[in-house]
Amino acid sequence: MGEKRLRQRMKFLTEDVGLEIPYIAQRPALMFYSIERRLLPRHCLINVLKRNGLLKINYDFYSTALISNEKFLDKFVHPYVESVPGIGDAYASSCAGCGVDQLKLLSKNKIMC
Repeated sequence: MGEKRLRQRMKFLTEDVGLEIPYIAQRPALMFYSIERRLLPRHCLINVLKRNGLLKINYDFYSTALISNEKFLDKFVHPYVESVPGIGDAYASSCAGCGVDQLKLLSKNKIMC
């Protein structure tokens, strides 16, 4: 992994997600997931669910990043398709690399993911 890519990932994980460097160091797998297609969409979707009052548990970022896409969909997308119309399509679009703008629009409170 190049230095530029490493800095980009560290910046995202520390500034956007709010993780501490020791936390990241203990979970090096985080450095190998795509920011655009996995980490950012999942981070934004979890924030949308929290801001809409649908998640009462504070999930560990690593555990949400680590689980398979199928399990993530079963746990964080499918149960909320009626509560948050459009969540499935918005998440799929963001994972396809189309950005997270659709996910941001789903929040009752305008958020920055």
